Amino acid sequence: MSGERSAIVAGLVAAVASLLGCRTVEVESRAPADQVRQIEQTLDTLYRAFCFDAGGDADWPTMRSLFLDGASFVAPVRDGMLPRAVQADQFIEDFQSWIASSSEGETGLHERIEHLRIDVYGTVAHAYVLFEAFVPGDQRAVKRGIDSIQLVRAGEHWLVASLTTQFANGDLPVPTRFEGS
Repeated sequence: MSGERSAIVAGLVAAVASLLGCRTVEVESRAPADQVRQIEQTLDTLYRAFCFDAGGDADWPTMRSLFLDGASFVAPVRDGMLPRAVQADQFIEDFQSWIASSSEGETGLHERIEHLRIDVYGTVAHAYVLFEAFVPGDQRAVKRGIDSIQLVRAGEHWLVASLTTQFANGDLPVPTRFEGS
């Protein structure tokens, strides 16, 4: 399929998905469709693993299985704080502490992918993920943000090498290019 035709098809898919309230996926690569699907599946599994119900826990074993050894994570940067990268075990420990001490630990919290932009070059991929977090049973978003995720192909699988989160807010809205329209 020519580049122009690919862009038209991608635009139509995004428009239909937007009308149906589904997530949209942008792909910038010449990667085979099965590789792109594998990356999507890895990300879907990752976001499902982050979800937990009231009094529950995230799926830590699944989450760990998706991380490359030495993967780094940068927590959402807050005003007046310096960014800090940690490895997977520290990230999970910090996430567990947050669940235990936050109101979300009592209500549960789920995340859904709203828009996904994937760039692939050989065995390296980058995904921008527009996500929404919501309390189970209430589909209204309580948080939105963008995750910047680096993945590497390890045999037949794609693993997360790094993940950085930026929450959206009134002063920092989600850029329109990530809204999928």
